Order: sequence, then structure tokens, then C-alpha cells
Amino acid sequence: ETVRDGLEVETHSEAARRARKEAMEFLLVNHPLDCPICDKAGECRLQDYAYQTGQLEGRTVEPRRKEEKLVDLGDVILLDRERCILCTRCVRFFKHFEGRAQLGVVERGDRSHIAAFYDQPLTGNYQGNLADLCPVGALTLKKFRFKQRSWDLTPVPSICPLCSRGCNIFVDVARHGVVRRIRPRLEPEVNGYFICDQGRLEFDDLNMGEERLRFARVRREGRLVERPMEDALAEAARLVREAGEGLLALASPFLTVEEGEAFLALTEKAGFKGFWSPPPSGLGDRHLRTDDPCPNRWGLEKAGLQAVHKEALAAALPSASLVFLAGERILRLLPPEILSLCAVKPVILLERVLGGLEGAVQVALPGASWAEKSGTFVNAEGRKQEITPALRPPGEAAPDGRILEEIRRLVLLQGSGKEEEK
Repeated sequence: ETVRDGLEVETHSEAARRARKEAMEFLLVNHPLDCPICDKAGECRLQDYAYQTGQLEGRTVEPRRKEEKLVDLGDVILLDRERCILCTRCVRFFKHFEGRAQLGVVERGDRSHIAAFYDQPLTGNYQGNLADLCPVGALTLKKFRFKQRSWDLTPVPSICPLCSRGCNIFVDVARHGVVRRIRPRLEPEVNGYFICDQGRLEFDDLNMGEERLRFARVRREGRLVERPMEDALAEAARLVREAGEGLLALASPFLTVEEGEAFLALTEKAGFKGFWSPPPSGLGDRHLRTDDPCPNRWGLEKAGLQAVHKEALAAALPSASLVFLAGERILRLLPPEILSLCAVKPVILLERVLGGLEGAVQVALPGASWAEKSGTFVNAEGRKQEITPALRPPGEAAPDGRILEEIRRLVLLQGSGKEEEK
């Protein structure tokens, strides 16, 4: 019937329910009964619809069709052809989103199956989205395969910090506090339904092992030794206060807006301060990924911090009497020539790792990752977005903002004590 004004469509009539049930029966005719070992179990749309329609039994007596179970589609995705229901979402994703077809339906009739063109591995920075788009367990992430059941994961909403786009994500955390995967979270104005593969797969950093700083360290008799956090904070405050204008303070672009404000308040008397502005990554594309690796450039600039580039930092370091490096990944982002200049100065380090500056660090304070704190990021479009903690910092590690505020409190307290002595 032609669509017209006032037309009523029955979607829950007996005929409609029967039609859906029959369609579901056809989808299940050759589908393998491997839900107990399928990574999609608990999130499978076919599973959900089978229960909704009540189609839990099949009437076929012929053997189920056998297909290839492990088809390697490249570095990110594995294909199980037996589970595929030929919805062609994956085919259309590459064609319409990426603008270049990489998958297609080959053969005819009941021999039809999904295949990569010329059996070449998939390429591009958005392959991981196939695992989200696939309604069944046909396309799975290699990195998540057999790692955790979906119902044992707690999804925590947050923001991806790997570029200035600020894609909305879910951080899926297992019961024992390990990040198992990162998924896109729908935000039509920022990233839509998708995220890039870097944002999806580079979460091993959140599950850092022995190299992670869990307790504060202070240099005593030429060696860095673990000390209570209170002692380390007091020592850091003393060094900052005594350095005065000789302090060179450099923040990581991974600081939140609130942490940037705390950093600025602490270092107001520093002779040189700002946040590190790394060069363009060259990883930008026409979809989501940007060339700017700073997740909060706009937010830190609005907080009052200036972006610092390599030339200005190299010129300022020789005259500094104390270097204060604050924030996640600051050591990883700084170029080797800058780190070598820092290595000959006394350093206060607020980070998650010691990196290559162990010989210069006077006080090491264990900071938190972006997934262990709350705060605000401002993306390249000026949109404020909130990050929320998915993990608890280990040991005495704490969010950077809390540590910066405590050092400032101690600086003021020590300063007032000196005034009273005079």
C-alpha cells in the first residue's frame, strides 16, 4: 500500500510477529550454536532478537553449513564466516564512511560470504569499528578475543585523549580493575558512532605494570628512596619556594582544565612556565583523527597557560635552577634533546613513570592517568567535555590536581612560617 497521511501500520499484530519469527528462523538455520564461547555473547543482536521473537528452536534436519572459522583480515580484525548473517554492514561501512570498499559479498546463494578484495589485509585507521557494527560475533577484535565476558565489564563514559578531537568513549573495566577495551560512545556533534583504532587499541598504557610509580620517592644521599607522600610533598614545596624565579615549570597537555589552573597557581612566581606543545603528529585524516596530539590545548590556554615549543624551552632550560615537569606522558612527549637538558638540572617530577630522568629527579610524585581522574577537556572545536575515573590510582598515586594543590598549600605555609621567624 502507498504511504499516505493517516496511514496506520500494525507492527505488533499476529501477522507481523509471525513474519519476524519466520525471518529469524531463516537467520538461525546455519548459525552455529557457539554462544558460550562467542565474544559477542551478551551484546549480540541476533541473540536478543531470537529471545524477543521466541524463535528458540529450528525445524531443519539437514546439516548446518560449514564455513571457515578463522579468517585473518589484518592486524585488528578476525572473521568467523559461520557466524556471519550477511547483513553487509561491514561492506557498507568501508564504502560509505571510509570512501573506499575493502570488503564485499562473493559467490551466490547459500555459498555467499564476506571476503576482503583479493584476500588482501584490511588497511586504514578505523577497522576496529567493524567489531561494533557487526550484530553477531562474526567480526571480532584480535585484542579483545577471549579476554572477558561482556557482562563482567563495567562501561565508564569518558573522553579519548589521543588527539584534539575529543571522541566520546566507554572505558570497559573488568572486575579486577583492568581495562579490557575501549568503545565509541555516541556523540553526533563530535565523533558520531565511531572512533579511530589508536583511540580504541592503545589502552595497555592504562594497565601499566612494574614501571608504574606507586609511591613517592625523594633523593637521599644520592639515591631515590620511597618516602611517605607527606614527606615528598613537603620536599617538593621547599624546592619550589627556594627556586623562586629560577623555577622552570612545564605541564603536560594531558592536564585537565582544573589541573591547569592548579598548576598555574602553584607556579605563579616561576621564571618560565607553560604547557608542552608537541609538533603535529601527521596522523590526522578527513574523518576523526586530528594532527594535534594535545587533548586539552584550548582548555589549558583558556586557563592562562601558554603553549611552549621546543625552541623556547631549549633557550630557557640552561638558566633554570629547578625544573618541574608535571602531568601524564610529559616524558614520552618531550624530544630527547630537551630531556638531555633536563637531565643536568634538579627535577621535580609529577608523572606515572621515572623515564630516563632518574639520575636528575629530586622528588618523584606518583600521578594519575586520564582514566583515573575527573575533570574537563576542551577539544579543538571549543567544546567542554568531562572525563570520569574508570580506575583507582594504585598505591599512593593521586590525581595531578590534588597533588599540585597540596604543594601550593605547603609552599604558602612554609612561606608564612619563614615570615614569622623574621
